[in-house]
Amino acid sequence: MRILIVVQEKILADRLFRKFTKNKFACDLAFDAERGVDCALSGIYDAIFLEATLVMADGRDVLKTLRQDNVSAPVIMLFPRNSAQERIRALNMGADGCLVNPILSDEALALLRAVLRRNKNYVPDDSIKLGDLIYDMSTYEIRCGERSAKLTAKEVQILYLLMSRGNRIVQKDELLLKVWGYESDAEYNNLEVHIAYLRKKLHDIASSVSIKTVRGAGYCMEWQRRML
Repeated sequence: MRILIVVQEKILADRLFRKFTKNKFACDLAFDAERGVDCALSGIYDAIFLEATLVMADGRDVLKTLRQDNVSAPVIMLFPRNSAQERIRALNMGADGCLVNPILSDEALALLRAVLRRNKNYVPDDSIKLGDLIYDMSTYEIRCGERSAKLTAKEVQILYLLMSRGNRIVQKDELLLKVWGYESDAEYNNLEVHIAYLRKKLHDIASSVSIKTVRGAGYCMEWQRRML
């Protein structure tokens, strides 16, 4: 899943970035309102962290702009101390959660996971299972029986998106945007290389689950369903 962090304080932005990427979220940073709005309007983000006091702008004005432009991603706003009334206004304007300085990265991660649970494509448990394949989100491993394989950050993001959609097709363009970001120069061959790595790991653990290429569209998961 891809997260946008719109924070003018670079130390805080770096702390959140490191916390989220360590937990295998893909992240982009924006340090002013104009850049933040431009990124958010791309529609590729699953959640947005938005500082209430940005250079040349109020974070609530940014929030209002995003909601008026039909950006539906959950927005978590970051406020200074003694800002109860401002936080209430932000929640009434469409914010999905608020954090107060000093921002704790563990609390930010917990709130991020909480708001993501409202997404129909988010899987809140510690693991996803398809057929004989288990993806363990706490260890970033895939398992089949006694065999297991460790995944890289890009592989985690690709496999999570595919497994959370089940047998529904995920477009190549969506995978590129979600995993690499909309300003990346990554191309289809970058995606295909990582898909090949994932297929090899699925083969190495002897899983019957496979990643199917749907020509002209994208990818989906295939697995054997148990017969009743």
